[in-house]
Parts: sequence; C-alpha cells; structure tokens
Amino acid sequence: MQDTQRLHTLREPWIDALRALALLGVFVVNMVGYAQTPDYPLPIGAPQPADSLLAQVLHGLLLALVQGKAWPLLCFLFGYSLCALALQTRARGQPVGRLLRARYGKLLCVGLLHGSLVYFGDILTAYAVCGLVAAGWASARPARLLRIWRRLTLLVVVLLLGNGVLLWQWKDGVYPPYSEADSLVATEGLQSFLALNASSYLEGQIGSLTAFFPLLLWLTVTGMLARRFRLLGNRRAARQFWARRFGHGQLALALLLNLALGTASAWLHHTGTPHPITLSAFFVLGALPGIWLVACLLGWGQRHLHRQPQLPRWAGWLAPAGHHTLAMYLLLSLGMALGHGALRPLGGDTALTLAVALLAWLAAVAAARWASRHGWRDPLARWLSRRPAPATAPG
Repeated sequence: MQDTQRLHTLREPWIDALRALALLGVFVVNMVGYAQTPDYPLPIGAPQPADSLLAQVLHGLLLALVQGKAWPLLCFLFGYSLCALALQTRARGQPVGRLLRARYGKLLCVGLLHGSLVYFGDILTAYAVCGLVAAGWASARPARLLRIWRRLTLLVVVLLLGNGVLLWQWKDGVYPPYSEADSLVATEGLQSFLALNASSYLEGQIGSLTAFFPLLLWLTVTGMLARRFRLLGNRRAARQFWARRFGHGQLALALLLNLALGTASAWLHHTGTPHPITLSAFFVLGALPGIWLVACLLGWGQRHLHRQPQLPRWAGWLAPAGHHTLAMYLLLSLGMALGHGALRPLGGDTALTLAVALLAWLAAVAAARWASRHGWRDPLARWLSRRPAPATAPG
C-alpha cells in the first residue's frame, strides 16, 4: 500500500481512476464490434442472436450508456494531462513546447504503427495530432484559451450540422462504405490482413481527422481548461461549478435522452438491418448527448468525491491501473488481432462477448495494479515520458 501511495505523489489518483474506468468502455465497444466482423453494422454490431431478448436489451444499453462515451472522456483527460504536464514543465524552468512536441511526435509514431499493423480503429493517431496542435496553446493565458475554446465550440456546431446535411444528401444514394475493415477477420494469411488493415486504417483516419478532428480538439482544450481552473480539484469553486452546471436534473435528462437513442437504435435492429445512413445519423446525433451524459456523470463523481473524507474505494482500486492505460489499450488491440479475430468462435454473441470484454478489462486492471505496486513501467511509456536532451548553444 505504501508503494502505491508513493507512486501517486506526482499524479492525481482521481484522474488515473477515471482514465482506467473510461478504458472499460473501450474494451467493451472494440471487442463487441470486432467480434461481429466481417458483417457487422455500425456502430457496435447488431444484437446476436437476433431473436434473443437478452441480446436486444444488452445491445440497447451498450448503445445508450457505453458507445460514444469512452472516447470523449479519454480525450478530455488527454487535454487535462497535457496541461498538467505543461504547467509542471514550466515550473521547472524547462521549454514547454519542445517537450510536448517531442512527446506527441512519439505518440504519433506509435499510432501510425498500431493502426497500420494491428488495429484499424486506432485512436492514438488522432490524439497525437490533437496534442501537437494544442501544444502551441499550452502556455496560453486562461483568457486566450477560453477564446480558443469558444471558437472551437462554434466550429463543432457547424461541423455537426454539416454532417447532418451530408447524411441527408446520401439518404437516397449509395453510402460511401469503409468496407475494407469488414473483411479483416475473414482474410486468410498475414499479408492479406496487413494490407486490409492498413488501407482501412488510412480510410478511417482520413474520415476522423476531416470530419471529427475539431470535436476531438474541442474536447482536448476543454480538458486543458479544466486543469487550468482546477475544476477536478477539491476546491469550493470546483464544487460550485459542477453543482451549478451539471446537477441531478441534467443528469436525469441526459440519461433519458441517451436511453431513448439507444432504444430507438435497438428497435431499428429488431425490425431489420438498418440502412448505414440511418446508423450514421444515430452516431452523429448521439455525439453531443453522449458528451453531455459524460459531463453530468463527471459532475456527479466530483460531488461524490467531495463528500468523502478520502478517495472512494472503487477509485482507489482503479487508480494504479491509470498509470498503464496505453499498454492496456495496445494489448487489447493485439489480443483482438491475433488469429485475425480470436472472438469469431463466439459467433458475435452479444452477452458472451460482453462477458469476455469485462473479464479482459478486469484482468488488465489487475495486471496494471501489480505493475504499479512493483514500480514497473513498460518500455513504451518510459520512452514517451523521456524528456528531450537540453539544447546546446552553438559554438
């Protein structure tokens, strides 16, 4: 226990716990979707078996409470950690921009390799690009950062409206498919798998960096503002912020709205195979309600945290795993890719795949806690955290 506490001296256990908790959503969504390749409709497959009431209920709950909830929280925490690292580096009198560019340049390399060789649905590439862009704002005054956030907010609203217009234009036409990924698990041979994986990764990154990059950057800057104003700290101002802006009423409304979207999507699957345009529309429509629900749950967690004399037991249990989320994410992808879909024997069964995902996450958390207790960090994390050598004066 003492070793664990010592490891937290330079970290924030509450943030680490949230990061590990968000990774649960990544495990569930990625595994449930990947288990149904090559013929799964977006976003996380269809209820399997199709006539099972349990599968239909679980699928609806996954759509309502999990799909589209993990990546906004992780992106928000990414921005929070970026700002924390920048403030810590500036306090040491070291150049902030140089360190951040080096760190996120390395992360970009990891994302490129991970996405092209292992899992086409890589998110590290987009995070790295967000980090490289936001590195230029890390030392900005709060007032300037707020102005940037407001402009990004306007851009995100325009983006979502534009996506809605595009979906409407395609409603009577052929949906531009990202079909390469659909045949990944059905490929025979490593060379075919790598070729399809790389092409699918490229198509997906073009889509995400053009259509959703402003949203990811907005979430990153939101996290930076939360760290700058210490909105996840144990302060009276932080408590008032969350209670005033994300109270119980908003949490109830956000929960009902997401449950309604999940129920409607599950009903579409029950009545037949939905058109890809319809599913994409649900994905776009669910983005902001999902982020709203995450914000309300985060506010509830903050109020719960402030009522306790110490960190809640569940958060204290998860916090050590928050040191190793990158390794957990990469190992998840590797586990899914081995054998071109080790989940295929489950036949895409929703309940069974969900159970496997939960067990895999618990095993990963247990392994990460063991690593934290023994002060062990994986080589990749050490490489990313290595500070660049100080610049030498010419001559």
